[in-house]
Amino acid sequence: MPELKFIGSARCGGVRCSDPFASLSVSAQQITLKIPFATYTFSSGNVVCLRIGSQGMISIEHSISSYPSRVLFLSLEINAQDLITQIEQIGFIPCGNEKHKVSYRGSPLRLWSILAFVLLWNLPYWATPRYPILSLLVPLPIISTAIISIFTIALMKFDILQRFIIKPQRSIREIMPFLSLVAFLSGVLTIAMLVMLVTRQYSSVEKENSLCRVELLAKQAWWYTPRIR
Repeated sequence: MPELKFIGSARCGGVRCSDPFASLSVSAQQITLKIPFATYTFSSGNVVCLRIGSQGMISIEHSISSYPSRVLFLSLEINAQDLITQIEQIGFIPCGNEKHKVSYRGSPLRLWSILAFVLLWNLPYWATPRYPILSLLVPLPIISTAIISIFTIALMKFDILQRFIIKPQRSIREIMPFLSLVAFLSGVLTIAMLVMLVTRQYSSVEKENSLCRVELLAKQAWWYTPRIR
């Protein structure tokens, strides 16, 4: 089966993916757009039309409500009009219903969900005056990034949590790349800071042990010096 494949940049909802981390694969049956943390597949019946959108990017007008309304792709290998022509030549003909086209609907997140993220980030700082042992056990930034990572992963996994965060008639898949990126970055930051903390504590212990050994040698030298004399 003949297939076209292009490397470039993409914009899916509020997520931007720079070149060369996005790829567009086209066959007579479907179009597949891959970006980090997400893959979008469109059959000819799901695509209403292909047109040139903003900044010379190809806009995939579609009817899949669980996908972001804005799905755009740009390749540096070929201009947008020639790419659309090649897609048509390979046999992919959009035949989606214009009435079912997904138009721009804003963010799928409820307004208070943004406040929830801010609250979770600041929760360790607000809890410290009441529970000061928190800051003594682990630095507060580590606790904050860990909470955000765990909450984001839970939001992607559990439907009951999604009902409180996502607006009615909207899908978590619209912002899945963004949530995956937040979970990944916060997880990496948490691990990196934990490694630095453990390394620093280990270095401090080693330094204290070295000082103790030097002090012990100094005492032994002072003890034996009079006897030598």
